[in-house]
Amino acid sequence: RPFPAESRIAERIKAEAFAAGLICYPASGGADGRLGDHVLLAPPFISSEAEIDALVETISDVIRRVVPA
Repeated sequence: RPFPAESRIAERIKAEAFAAGLICYPASGGADGRLGDHVLLAPPFISSEAEIDALVETISDVIRRVVPA
């Protein structure tokens, strides 16, 4: 079920990720044109396994901090 639009989950994830050194692109409306948060990650085509691992670790930590349990 999508989060309420007023919770601004994608925007909050973007802000937290940026503060942690990771750039992502927030968007919403994927569920019905209004609800449905998501973020886009766009690592370089040439990325090491360690860089991808760091990306996954960072975005996972950010999501855990932002999304209510």
